[in-house]
Amino acid sequence: MVSSGNFNVYPNPTQGELNIEYLSEEGNLTNNIEFNDREKENRIEYRIFRVEVLDNAEKVVSSGESKGGKVHLNISGLRPGSYFLHIFYDKEIIREQILVQ
Repeated sequence: MVSSGNFNVYPNPTQGELNIEYLSEEGNLTNNIEFNDREKENRIEYRIFRVEVLDNAEKVVSSGESKGGKVHLNISGLRPGSYFLHIFYDKEIIREQILVQ
């Protein structure tokens, strides 16, 4: 698992399934107060972000947009090798290397 700022990228290396998950800041949701599941769901502020998987020629080979703070990509059709993951979040682009086995 790779953690990049407020994002987890897993599994890495992958055999065809890739998950990118936004992590909320510590204490942002509950501030040590107990909430039931529905109250927690209403308080969570999911960040919308977009991801792209690029090959070594910088060609986009897969992409997705977050739902509920997560992106799930099926990249089982990609050849084994090294790829780049771009996470577009606010005005930032986070770049990570991923390995497909």
